[in-house]
Amino acid sequence: MSEVIGSQLTPEMIELVRRPDVFGIVSTVDEDGQPRCAPFASLMAIDERHLALASLPDNHTLTNIRRDGRVTVLWADADVRISVTGSACVTREQLATRHPSGAGLARVDIDVRQVRQLRGRGMEITPARCTPRSHEFTDFLRALRRELGITWVCATPGPVASMDYHVTSECNQECPYCWGPQDIEEVDTETAKRILLRVAACGAQRVVFTGGDPLKRRDIGELVRFAKDIGLEVALSTTGDELAEEFLAQHGRDIDLLSLPIDGSSEAVSSQTKKEGHFSAIMRDLEMLARYPQIDVKLATPVTKKNIADVPNIIRLIEGWAEQVRNRVFYNVFHAFPRSMVEREWDDLLVSDDEYVAMQRQVESLPHRIKINFLTHQILDRVYVMIFPDGTLTIPTGPDYRQYGRFLDVHDLESLLAQTDFDSAKHLQHARDWQKADR
Repeated sequence: MSEVIGSQLTPEMIELVRRPDVFGIVSTVDEDGQPRCAPFASLMAIDERHLALASLPDNHTLTNIRRDGRVTVLWADADVRISVTGSACVTREQLATRHPSGAGLARVDIDVRQVRQLRGRGMEITPARCTPRSHEFTDFLRALRRELGITWVCATPGPVASMDYHVTSECNQECPYCWGPQDIEEVDTETAKRILLRVAACGAQRVVFTGGDPLKRRDIGELVRFAKDIGLEVALSTTGDELAEEFLAQHGRDIDLLSLPIDGSSEAVSSQTKKEGHFSAIMRDLEMLARYPQIDVKLATPVTKKNIADVPNIIRLIEGWAEQVRNRVFYNVFHAFPRSMVEREWDDLLVSDDEYVAMQRQVESLPHRIKINFLTHQILDRVYVMIFPDGTLTIPTGPDYRQYGRFLDVHDLESLLAQTDFDSAKHLQHARDWQKADR
């Protein structure tokens, strides 16, 4: 059964049609009057009334459109099934983007005439997803979508430049200062992708995949690629325990910034707040990252009584590595703060404001060859917009985690944030501490 919705796509439909991992089935009419169907990964919604696709010149669909512009397009997802009838025409004979085979591509634009919502009784549809088989084809599709004018990231920047998506609470470490989510069930892959689409739509330019350790999530590579496909800058904040050469070889090209913790300049200092062997894991990670110079590297130290005297040694260690690599390198020095989702003993861990400032002045009195950001809890308070593993929108304020329901249910993020303690100006300044470089 089907129901006529009208002559334009709804916002929910546009979200589906713009997904880079969804393809549409285009039906045209052959010269003998018989229908012809073909899938198109390039088929996308420009807006609620217009679609666009790219076609090889010898494609039968293109031949049919030149002769008879009538088309019907079908998309099927678990929750949304759409049939669109419209009028198609070739609007550009030769796009600048070429197929990986070297062949040229023509642009086809489709004016939407009628939209139907399809309903199946007693049937469950498993969504079909398309994944490029090579990096070359991934690059081709991204370039093609840009030329077709397909955008996901809102053109008008909003009050949030960067959003932290805690995709899991699973972690190998048991840091005594951890302020991440604890024992929270994570959403499935499809819901996570919808969250990423909403992040882009709300005006954020960057998503930070964090946790827990995001590498504990089996689909993290798929989510990283999806975020990059929809035009987001991608940062990955991991404990480093499970960072592997295989992961970097497959997904490193989609990561703009990779953040690693370093709690000491030696195993002896590091093991006071991290598990034994973590320092060695970070040294191994840095050796690997040197082979991926396009990835910016941020190292971060939460300053505690255990390592405050070691910060100058950590800096020397990082600078020695930075001199040997082509990666851009940054160092964040955090003042550990008593914010946690579980009860913790803070007395033997936290340094005072005066102790932190004295350390900062000591470091700043010396010349350095890397950018160092000193981040107190006054600087960082009320600057994070987080999405927890279950999809809950969370904004930390002081020691508290204030939650605002499912992120996917928030339709006007700017209005919601205006009713909270979130400091947009401070957030935007903090987000500028790292800017993606043109390479």
